[in-house]
Amino acid sequence: MQTKTAAKRKQSASAAVVPARRPAIPAPPAIYALRIWSVKKVNGEWFISQAARFDDKDRWKGPYETVQRATTAIARKLAEEIIERHTARCRNYGVDD
Repeated sequence: MQTKTAAKRKQSASAAVVPARRPAIPAPPAIYALRIWSVKKVNGEWFISQAARFDDKDRWKGPYETVQRATTAIARKLAEEIIERHTARCRNYGVDD
């Protein structure tokens, strides 16, 4: 009588995984339409919020002491958005730039 381990068939080695095919068309230019931001000043302090909101809830961030700090915060958020979109573009089109 054979043991359980001897009764099992050996599995054949799996085939090598082939990478996904890249699109045959070249990647489009890297142009990104970015989100719109609003800025408001209340009692000498600055607040920022995305202008396009679909749930009609104000999501103001802040306060910031100066308009320069408020706009710098917007710049950081826009940079994050650009990097995220560009990384996805590079991954989708197999571009390495």
